[in-house]
Amino acid sequence: MVVAYKYRDKPKGMSLEEKISEKAADIKLDLERNLNMLGIIASISPLLGLLGTVVGMITVFANINLLGTSSNADFLASGISEALITTAFGLIVAVPGLVFYRMFQHKVDKLMINLQNQTSTFIDFIESL
Repeated sequence: MVVAYKYRDKPKGMSLEEKISEKAADIKLDLERNLNMLGIIASISPLLGLLGTVVGMITVFANINLLGTSSNADFLASGISEALITTAFGLIVAVPGLVFYRMFQHKVDKLMINLQNQTSTFIDFIESL
């Protein structure tokens, strides 16, 4: 009834199936509204971590060149470990982000399949009247 009321001003040529399909598309957009941002964050986090590592390594090698401390292993180890921290944090963000993205995407897919099944049942019922 809600769908029929909402679309009462639409052209009379639209079938009930078309009206319900439009509403289902709106519902899917609402469900996926923030999901894409989660996917983007999960995708770019490792890249940003890698970028931080590359910049850190460039800094370490620039300091070696500037200070001439290539023989000091402690200096190298501390600089490299600092550079790798960004990769670790990128992965710490990306792995759970990707897991939650897939989990929520699966949930949306299941809800849409359920909506489609319920819609088909409803339309069959209406047509049988």
